[in-house]
Amino acid sequence: MTFISILEHNRHMKKILITFFAFSLFFAVGCRSHQPRKVYFVAIDPTFYPMSFDAQLPYVLGFTNELLMEIADRRHIIIHHVPRSWDNIILDLKEKQYDAMLSGMDPILTNEKEYEFSNVYLSTGPVLVCQKEAPKRSLSEMKNAFIGVLPRTRSAFYVETQDNLMPHYYPSNGEMCFAVDQEQIDGALIGNIAAMAYVADLFEQKLAIMSEPMFNEGLRLVVLKGQHNDLIEEFNEGLKELKKKGIYQALLLKWHLSID
Repeated sequence: MTFISILEHNRHMKKILITFFAFSLFFAVGCRSHQPRKVYFVAIDPTFYPMSFDAQLPYVLGFTNELLMEIADRRHIIIHHVPRSWDNIILDLKEKQYDAMLSGMDPILTNEKEYEFSNVYLSTGPVLVCQKEAPKRSLSEMKNAFIGVLPRTRSAFYVETQDNLMPHYYPSNGEMCFAVDQEQIDGALIGNIAAMAYVADLFEQKLAIMSEPMFNEGLRLVVLKGQHNDLIEEFNEGLKELKKKGIYQALLLKWHLSID
């Protein structure tokens, strides 16, 4: 499959998945039993703004939907999807139009005063991308290394504060990957989802991911402070069970969000 055909395929999937979420207001996941189950309404912005998943967005949406179905089924609850746009999803949560939202919001101190956060269900933090044949080592083990970063990002700030690393700034992830491939820099810090797409496609035989995602960034379930903590507990327990049974990793592979 050519790169152009892959992009066309992704665009088609994006239309299908966004249409699905647009009509999912009253669609319940986890309703395979006739036993009474607790019902929760969870909002989702199908673009996950301000995150940028680009061609990977359909896979992130598909993974999220199937993960919710699995968690709901195992925890004997019902989850209704509530589609919302990025510019009102937080406001409507504060007005209690639904119980929770899926978001890339960080649990920093100011946010923790207003919200409760689940564990990360999809890591998006930066990973170290190097040449495939390079020795595997952590950033702390590298000496006087030139590391590519996007300007004004958390990754850039991190590299700027490390004595053994020297930042090189690039306008895009693709240009960073090209620079690593051409040995212009020793490595690059690229968001986990984007990095997997490049390593599995354009640079499949040339580049590799050398680290786990940094900073514990990612998509989480979020509720208002003091509201629906039971949903957070159900979500975390369900996520833990899926990981233990290998179902979580299988879903990542199914939706092209893991390299194994």
